[in-house]
Amino acid sequence: MLKLQESFIQELMNGFSRVYHVSHNDLDGVSPIVLTKLAFPNIRTKVVANGGPVDIATKEYMDVMGKEDLLVLTDLSPSLEVAGLIEEKIEEGYKIILFDHHKSAMPIQNPTWTEIVVEQNSILACGTSLYADFLTRSNCLSDYSEAAVETYVELVRSWDTWDWSRTGNLEAKKLNTLFYLIGIKEYIAFVMERVETGTCSFGKEYEQVLKLEEKKIELEMSKREKITREFEIDGEMVGIVHCENYHSEVGHYILDKRAHLDYVVLINLEKRTISLRSSDGGRDVQTIAKTYGGGGHPNASGCGFKEETIEKYVSPYLNRILAA
Repeated sequence: MLKLQESFIQELMNGFSRVYHVSHNDLDGVSPIVLTKLAFPNIRTKVVANGGPVDIATKEYMDVMGKEDLLVLTDLSPSLEVAGLIEEKIEEGYKIILFDHHKSAMPIQNPTWTEIVVEQNSILACGTSLYADFLTRSNCLSDYSEAAVETYVELVRSWDTWDWSRTGNLEAKKLNTLFYLIGIKEYIAFVMERVETGTCSFGKEYEQVLKLEEKKIELEMSKREKITREFEIDGEMVGIVHCENYHSEVGHYILDKRAHLDYVVLINLEKRTISLRSSDGGRDVQTIAKTYGGGGHPNASGCGFKEETIEKYVSPYLNRILAA
């Protein structure tokens, strides 16, 4: 495992006037943004939870940042071309760091500015856990309860790696449900308040809402499983369904109900995206997503609509549904 060089960390922590932060827009992407706001409360921050092309946001921030600023990237990685531009910036004296846990990021690995780790001590890592470890090593979270920080980070890691389904950690599942229920802005405020006060509970104001949302998710999982259609594609059994929300929950529910499937494809017609899910230890759907310009994890990946994905997944499903 390659960690950032200690000399580079010391140089980074000598001080900066502004923190720019580019991250993903899911739970594991927004949580590092929370940590940035906690770690640097007296420093101006400009953050973006970016579900789109990371290169665009990264280059925009590199164009405006100064040598007294810090640019952080978490839970996503730029292209090789932009990674090269970052390294040129660092050689010129700019401060840029990246933390990612996706295998697809390995080609840009460089211990002078990246920590790209899929697994730590036989435990799957996530963007939040890697960034929290860095901030802890840099003594940037010492003002907060260690237990509160560790508890929160582990909930995020457990959800993002899907470990919660193996350990039965339902609090991790509830956290992700809350994240999508209340939106990014309110969620960031919610977590910051909990960490600042050392509180790890959701609070009564959210518990009832979460119960109602869980019932809604259960109904949606059952509904989507009933309209799932099965196809043999490239010698594999694939379940395909139209699904706009709760992709992980729906995908794994279908896989549990239909154990003979190699993987599940969840189509979002409105957003023109495809999500891929497989069982733990099963088909590596990341390799499928990468074929079509996407990415993700071995058991949870995604990509956009392309001519090939429409022909292979979307059209056969719609034709089968319309013919019924």
